[in-house]
Amino acid sequence: MTEVGPPVHLSVEAVDDLGGEYLDGGGAFGTEPEGRFTDGSISLQPGPAPGAGALSLTFSLTCGEHESTHRIDMPL
Repeated sequence: MTEVGPPVHLSVEAVDDLGGEYLDGGGAFGTEPEGRFTDGSISLQPGPAPGAGALSLTFSLTCGEHESTHRIDMPL
């Protein structure tokens, strides 16, 4: 039997280079059958605005009592 660890919560938000804001659209849940990855996908709402050239994404990860935040700049 596989040992179960603390719950993991991942959220994401973003801002584009035009100042548009995007919120976590959900979609990731549980783990895949071997327990190594989240089942599902991560999404943002709404979709990128016309003319936006880049997103600054902020990922927040909570695992038990540990929290971390990671920022990634991504061209569109």
